[in-house]
Amino acid sequence: MLSKSNKALKNICAVFLVMSLMVLSFIPAFAEAEPMPLSEENVVEYPTIEGTIYPEQRIGDYLTITGGKVTTDGTENGTVISGSWEFIDPNYAPELLGSMDKRSDIRFVPDDSDLYSSFEILNTPNARYTVSAPTMEIDGTMPTVDIVSNTQLRLAKELNGVKLKNAITGVEINEEYTFSWKTPLKKPTQSGYYMVTIRVMGYLELKTYVYVRVDGDQSEPPIKEFPTVEPITYREGLKASDLTIHSNVSSGSIELVNPDQELRGGNNTIEMVWKPDDAEQESIPIDLFVNVEKAPVSFIDENGEAYVPEIPLTLGTWNLNSLKTKLESLKANCGTFKIGFINIVGIKLAYQWSDFTLENEEEYTATAQLEPQNTNYANTAVQFKIVAVKKLVTPRISWYIDKDELIIDGLNYNDQPFGTFKVYANGELIESTKDGVKYLTRFSWRPAKSGTYTFKAEYTPAENDKVAIENNVIEQDVTGSLKW
Repeated sequence: MLSKSNKALKNICAVFLVMSLMVLSFIPAFAEAEPMPLSEENVVEYPTIEGTIYPEQRIGDYLTITGGKVTTDGTENGTVISGSWEFIDPNYAPELLGSMDKRSDIRFVPDDSDLYSSFEILNTPNARYTVSAPTMEIDGTMPTVDIVSNTQLRLAKELNGVKLKNAITGVEINEEYTFSWKTPLKKPTQSGYYMVTIRVMGYLELKTYVYVRVDGDQSEPPIKEFPTVEPITYREGLKASDLTIHSNVSSGSIELVNPDQELRGGNNTIEMVWKPDDAEQESIPIDLFVNVEKAPVSFIDENGEAYVPEIPLTLGTWNLNSLKTKLESLKANCGTFKIGFINIVGIKLAYQWSDFTLENEEEYTATAQLEPQNTNYANTAVQFKIVAVKKLVTPRISWYIDKDELIIDGLNYNDQPFGTFKVYANGELIESTKDGVKYLTRFSWRPAKSGTYTFKAEYTPAENDKVAIENNVIEQDVTGSLKW
């Protein structure tokens, strides 16, 4: 039999065992850490959508998402989270009609899904893409028009044999079309080629030629393929004869009426003529409409060569209008121009013509929109550089002799330097200045013996100086007799 003490001990052990089991039963298992939740608030820079897409094409096949910046706290200084962007529905295909400016449904997927969660942004205006209107083309033979001699073209209301197709997909276009004449008041007296603009809702306009038959002429158009012109950019002295023109005719030839016709940047009308092999046949006039690409604007040097100018600006605060004035004083290949806008990489502007501050000596890449007054040139975003430099100054030291003592007040100009200067008397360093005397520190010195002294100060710049000293050695005529 157990004694009372043994029974008590046994009861205590039983209670302890039960409590231990209870304690153990309440110890939670260590759970795996959940990934840090992210949302649109973590986006510092939205991505951009690149590529060209037409209606009925899937966005995942033709568009890519690039760029963007996501950080842990949604600020520029936060830890950048590496990852990629994707379309939530890459199989979405925009329709032909409706808004061509589309918002995106996108998803950010972090590279490390254990640390960070993915998140979606729906219908965001910050990542847009544009659906390009499809082009169309004539499917088959060139349309014709029947008209009475000496009648204005605008009175012809119908095109014969018009068949259109989607130039991207090749699918026939069955929607109704309208058309207008390039020269509606012209009165043809013989059969020839004239331009029309055909329009179908949802497609880009089609500018094409039709063969106008006069007074019942039923002859087949002799030109199988209408003349085309290789792209060309405007230059001084550009003429019609400089164009490379391709044509395909069953007989005869196509020639320029005036090869010396001067061309301008933009739209030009060039007179051409189809000349038959048979001299008894009449020639057929052709108005060829040529778009000459306007020349880009560039800054030019004294030799007329394009270059990227460097604009030196001293450290401090500047207004973009003053920078604009400096740029407009430069030479450009277009002659006179105006500045439309200025962007400086690495500098955020409160508004277009606001002030900006240059704090460090460095080089900034910038672009300016040059808007030429010469219409042969196109508005062009032209690159230039801003070189931030310290203001170059010639220092002065206020020093004088007072009661047989040399008094130095320091460098004297508005932009305070942070460096030091040493002082020499008759070419020998004054011992008390060997470690440098701070700017604007009042310094006095008495010689060991009487005599005549010539003084020189040598300035040592500091890294945080906002000015540059033109000459670090400062010598002034301060010769004086100091008596001990």
